Amino acid sequence: MTFNNTDIGEVELARHLRLGEVTCHCCGRGGMHVSWLRAWGRLRSDYGQPITVMSGFRCPAHNAEITATYGASRASLHMQGIAGDIAATDPWWFTDEALRVLFNAGFRGIGRDRRRSLLHGDVRAEPYCWTYRGLERSEDEHAMKIWELWRARHDG
Repeated sequence: MTFNNTDIGEVELARHLRLGEVTCHCCGRGGMHVSWLRAWGRLRSDYGQPITVMSGFRCPAHNAEITATYGASRASLHMQGIAGDIAATDPWWFTDEALRVLFNAGFRGIGRDRRRSLLHGDVRAEPYCWTYRGLERSEDEHAMKIWELWRARHDG
């Protein structure tokens, strides 16, 4: 049996997630770390509605292009397959409840951009939440307080 790139892109990595959604948009290479896939699966299950992945793995060349255009990090976690961006067109994504759902799913890095209707979620070790302001990012102090409350409730 032979496959073409279209067939491969349709391979289901997790329930409701196809390989083509998370490979690099410019070259089709790469993949997502299992820890991100697990977090995404829990998020999709808890949210209960379709989620559009806008960007998953990025090769260095594609990341450089995104960095120049949108101000992404030169050392983006997308290049390690532990970060993804989703379309956040539902205002719910910008609520405290959404933050708790993201934390429950296993995401620890959360960046929210209302202007572009984008939500970044990654599975870094240490938690950090931020908001995008044009090409700049700044710590989301409110989201970090929600993290502290969530952690206190779940650690003890």
